[in-house]
Amino acid sequence: MAAEASTSASRRGWDDHSADYQSEHGTWLLGAGDGAGALMWCPQGWDEAEVSLLGDCSALAGRSVVDIGTGGGQAAMWLANQGADVVGVDISYAQLTYAQLTHASAARRSPLTPSDSGVTKTASSDPGVANCGAHDSGATEWLQADAAALPLASEAFDIAISAFGALAFTPSSDVFFVEIARVLKPAGVAVISTPHPMRWIFPDDPGQPGLTAVQPYFDRTPYVETDDIGQPAYVEHHHTMSDIVTSVHNAGLSLERMWEPEWPDGHDRVWGGWGPITGAIYPRTLIIRCSKPA
Repeated sequence: MAAEASTSASRRGWDDHSADYQSEHGTWLLGAGDGAGALMWCPQGWDEAEVSLLGDCSALAGRSVVDIGTGGGQAAMWLANQGADVVGVDISYAQLTYAQLTHASAARRSPLTPSDSGVTKTASSDPGVANCGAHDSGATEWLQADAAALPLASEAFDIAISAFGALAFTPSSDVFFVEIARVLKPAGVAVISTPHPMRWIFPDDPGQPGLTAVQPYFDRTPYVETDDIGQPAYVEHHHTMSDIVTSVHNAGLSLERMWEPEWPDGHDRVWGGWGPITGAIYPRTLIIRCSKPA
C-alpha cells in the first residue's frame, strides 16, 4: 500500500471512529487524578506521573514538547499542567476536536481549522497532577498533520513523545524517526510507545485465541480493514524490532533504554488484544527512549 493511501485511510478511519474510541478509552486516558489529564504510555497502565520515563516531572516546566498522535489530547493536557509548552499533532480532525473539547473547561480556545497548517492555541489553567505537584501551566497548540511530514520547524522541541499514537500507523519507521530527529533540539529526548513487534504474529484477541501465532513475523504486509464499499478504513504497519532499532540509529539518535512492560497483577482492563491472559505470556507493548546528540 502506498504511503499516501495509508495516510488517507488513517485520516478517514480515525475521523469515523474517534467518538467510539474516546467513549471507550477517553476517561481512562485522563487518569485517576483531578481531571487534569494523564500521560498513559500503554494498556498496561504505565502512567508517566508514576514511572517517570521522561525524568523528573518537575523538570518539564518551560520545556517544549511535541506529542505525535495526540488523539484526545489527554497526554498533552498532563504535560501542559506540568508547565510544558505542548504541540499536539494528529492526523484526525475529529480527534483534535475532541482534544479541544477536553481542554474546554481549562483553556481559552480559538476556532480549530481543519488544515495541515491550522493551529489552535490554548492556555491551560488547571493545577498540576497531584503526584507531580503544581506548576504554572504551559500552552497547548493543536496541529492536524501526518507524523511522516511534520510541518514544524527543525530543532524546535526539547522533547518528543508518541504514546501508541503514530509509529504503527506510519508506513516507514525510517521516516518516522528522521522526523523526530529533525524537530528535536540538540540533546533533545524522545519516548515512543507502540505495539510490540512480537504482537504482530498473534490475533488481536485478549483471550486464549490470542496465544496462537497465525502471522509470520517477517511479513510486513500492512493490516487493512475496509469499509462497506471496500475502501481502506484502518491501516496498521508492522515494524520489526530490528527495523525500529536500525531506524533510530540511522536517524542519528542514540537508543538509551527499552522497556517491555509486564502485565500488572490485578489489572483487568482489556484493550483490544491487551489483557491479563495474553499479557501473562508475551509482551504486547514496546517503549523506547532515545536522544539526539548535543
